[in-house]
Amino acid sequence: LNMQIGSIMLVINIVLNFLFIPKYGILGVAYSGLIAVLFVNAMRAIMIYRKSGLQPFTRESLYIFVGSSVVGLVCYALPVDGFMKFILSGLIVLAAAAVSRKFIKQVLLR
Repeated sequence: LNMQIGSIMLVINIVLNFLFIPKYGILGVAYSGLIAVLFVNAMRAIMIYRKSGLQPFTRESLYIFVGSSVVGLVCYALPVDGFMKFILSGLIVLAAAAVSRKFIKQVLLR
C-alpha cells in the first residue's frame, strides 16, 4: 500500500511539473512537490485513522502549526537580508519557544 501511495505521488508530481513549470519556472517544481507531499501525507493520515482508529491530529497540532506559521511569516517579512536576517530569525524563534515553553513541555511529556 505504501508503494501504491508513493506511485500516486510520483504521478501527481510529474503531471503538476508539466503544468506548473512553464508558468512558474523553478517555483513550479517546488509547488508541485509541495502538493504531492501534502497529498501523500493526507493519504497516510487517512490510512492511520482507518486501520487503527487513531486521530493523527489534535488541537495541539493545530496550535503548533499556526504558531510555527506565524513565526515563519514574521521571519520571512524581516526587512533585512543576509547574516542579520539569520540572527534576527534565530532570536525570534528562541523568543517564541520561551513564550510557549510550558505548552511545549506538556506536548513532549505525553
